[in-house]
Amino acid sequence: MLIIVLGLAAGIVWFLQFHERGGSSPGTPLVLISIDTCRADAVSGFGAPPEQTPNLLKIGDEGMRFEQAISATHITATSHATMLTGYSPYVHATGMSYKKTSAIPPTMPTLGEILQKFGYYSAGYTDAGQMVAEAGFARGFDYFISDPSGVVEKLPKIESFLDQVEGRPFFLFVHTYRAHEPYRAPLRLLPKLTKNYNGPFSDGARVAAHTPIRESLTNGGKLELLSKLLDAKKAATAADREFFHNLYLAGVTGADEEVGALFDIFKKRGIYDRAMIVITSDHGEAFFEHGTDSHKDIYEECIRVPLIVRFPGGAHAGARIAEQFPSVNLVPTLLDFLNINHTESFEGRSVAREAFAGKLPEQIAYQHWLMGMNDRMPQGFGARLPGSKWIVKNTYEHANDPGATTGSQEYYNLQIDPREATNLKGRGDAGEKRMLDELAAMRPKWDSLRKHFHPDGVKLLELSDEAMEKLRQIGYLFK
Repeated sequence: MLIIVLGLAAGIVWFLQFHERGGSSPGTPLVLISIDTCRADAVSGFGAPPEQTPNLLKIGDEGMRFEQAISATHITATSHATMLTGYSPYVHATGMSYKKTSAIPPTMPTLGEILQKFGYYSAGYTDAGQMVAEAGFARGFDYFISDPSGVVEKLPKIESFLDQVEGRPFFLFVHTYRAHEPYRAPLRLLPKLTKNYNGPFSDGARVAAHTPIRESLTNGGKLELLSKLLDAKKAATAADREFFHNLYLAGVTGADEEVGALFDIFKKRGIYDRAMIVITSDHGEAFFEHGTDSHKDIYEECIRVPLIVRFPGGAHAGARIAEQFPSVNLVPTLLDFLNINHTESFEGRSVAREAFAGKLPEQIAYQHWLMGMNDRMPQGFGARLPGSKWIVKNTYEHANDPGATTGSQEYYNLQIDPREATNLKGRGDAGEKRMLDELAAMRPKWDSLRKHFHPDGVKLLELSDEAMEKLRQIGYLFK
C-alpha cells in the first residue's frame, strides 16, 4: 500500500510539474521526424484533404500545428543543418558543392550533442543521399545509420535502439526520402491514380510503385530508369502536370504510411504518449508554379513546410499557431519545450513560451538560395513576413553581401498575391523597403557568426562519381 501511495504522490508531482512547464518534464524523450520534400499544403490539417495523410492529421489534432513554418533553404543537407543547429545556411555553410561536400562546423553544437550533455542516448536514421555522416549529421548520435532503405525497413533497428534505452532519456531522429523524387505511389493508390491518364508518366508511375525504396534511390537499382521515365520535362500538357503533382501527393501518402508504422511501434512500447514527437520537413516541392519542378527556388511552394509538435499526454491538443516560425528557431524552441536549462546561444530564438500562450511575436524568416550545388555561399537571399516577401538572386559575385541589390530582385505582397505571381518591386509597396533593410541589417550579424564558426576552414570532402550521379538523378546538381 505504501508503494502505491508513494507512486501516486510521485505521479501527482510529475503531473503538476508537467503542466507548470507547459508540456514536458526533464528527461522527456524527443522524437524528430523529417519527411524530406514535404510541402505544407500536401499534409492533412495544413490544407490537404483528410485522406491525404491520416496519420499526420491525427497527430496534428493531438498536438500543436505551426501553420507558417518556413524553411531556411531549398537544399536538403543545408536545410537540415539549420534544423539541427539553430543557425542560418550563410553561417554554417553546410551542403554539397561540385563533387564535394562541406560539413557542419565542428565548433557549432548540434541538437544531438546538446542533448547528450543532459544524459540523452541518441540515434539517427536517415535515407542517405545528402544526409550522411561526412556532412556532420552523425555528430551527437550514439548510433547513426545513413542508408536508402526507408523507415519500414529500418523499424527492427529502431526497435533495437528503443530496447537499449528503455527507462532512459533518448533522442530519436528519423529522416525519410519517401516523398522525394522519383515519386512512388503506394500500390493501393495506383489503379485510381492511373485510371484516367495515359500520358508520358504512365509507365514511370507503374514502375515506381512496384520499386522498393532502396532500388529507387540507388544506382544499382532502378534510379536511372525512374529518373528518365519520370522526367518533369515530359510534362507537355496541363493533364501531364496535374498527374505529376498527384503522383507526388501519392508519395506523400506513402510517407504518411511509413510514419504511421513508426507510431505503431511507439504505441506498442508506451512511447507515443510520453515522448515529445515533432514532425516537419526540410523544404517543399514545386510543380511549375514558377516554371520549374523539384525544389530549385525559395518561392512559397518550396519553403512552407508542415510542423507538428505532440507533447506528452496530448497537452495543447488542437492548438494552432498562425504566426510565422522560421526553422532557425527549431533547436532553441525544442530545448525549451523539453525544459532543458542549457547555456548554448543560437542565431535563432526560442518561442516556446509564446507558443504556449498561443501567439508568436513577429519575426522575419530568411531564406538562402543556392544555385544548384556549386558553392558553399548562397547566391541569393529572401526575407519573409506573413504579408510580404523580398527575394534577390544571382548575386554570386556579391555572395558575401546578403544586402546586395545586384541580380534579379522580386517583391511580393503575400496578402493579395499568395502565389507570388506579380513582382511589385519598385511600385512603392510599404513593405518593400522594410524587407530590403531587414535583409541588409542581417549582414553584420551573419558575418560575425560566420567568422566565429569559420566554416570556410572546414575541409571539403570529395564525392565519388557514383555519389555525384546518384544526386543528379534525384534532382540535384541542377544548372
